[in-house]
Amino acid sequence: MTWQSILLVGSLLFASVPQAVDTKKWKTVGRMCGKLEWVEEVPVNRKGTEFQEKSRPLKKVEIRLYRRENESSCCGTGLPIARAVTNGRGEFNFENLVPGSYWVMVEVDGKQYSLAIKYVPSKVELSCSDLLYDIINGELQLRRVIQVD
Repeated sequence: MTWQSILLVGSLLFASVPQAVDTKKWKTVGRMCGKLEWVEEVPVNRKGTEFQEKSRPLKKVEIRLYRRENESSCCGTGLPIARAVTNGRGEFNFENLVPGSYWVMVEVDGKQYSLAIKYVPSKVELSCSDLLYDIINGELQLRRVIQVD
């Protein structure tokens, strides 16, 4: 076997090993605020092979916050520690919370959606409009708007 063959086989083996994604980093927020949206994939062409996302803010939806202990499931029989209601643009804000792990839970059209997050206050000024809590394909997801200069 030549060195090129060994290199090729080694590259293929390395490429097939799943790369770990640090989801804890992406689910950590510096502020407890954001925008709640409903996101749908809408076909762009008649064949339905290309899609684009269409979002709309969820207005007057109550968002409940629960403490998250270890890896427990949401939200148990406990009472929420805080509540907020989205405004006409889907925006919400929780204030005076201690750092820690939480469950964000919303109910839309009779269905509950929850997301585990970690709150670590940031010393950098963050914009709440950059934190999108999107319901996509039946799941609540945290997405971020990244500004590119």
